[in-house]
Amino acid sequence: MRAFRAVLAIAALAVVFSAAATSAEEGPPSSCCGTLFANDSEATEHMIEHHGKEGCADCGTLFETQQQKVQHAVEHHGKKGCVSCAKLFENDEEAAEHARGHGPTS
Repeated sequence: MRAFRAVLAIAALAVVFSAAATSAEEGPPSSCCGTLFANDSEATEHMIEHHGKEGCADCGTLFETQQQKVQHAVEHHGKKGCVSCAKLFENDEEAAEHARGHGPTS
């Protein structure tokens, strides 16, 4: 009987959790920890702050590494990346001016 009650309790929690995750007031849960968010931007901020993800400033897409984020920004948003530190810029002139701050390259 205890096992049956445990199964019912788990099923009830699953239904409640599923309903909360799909309600208009709450967004989907974090894929890492199950935390619920009011909107996508809160979920993205959480993934960056608490799970070490890198987020695209233009579209919010999440990446495992900064290198993946930079590659995405260059390919999909036309950004220019610094080869020394991977900082992103809107155009070649901004990137070149920034690169001079790193000093001469060998």
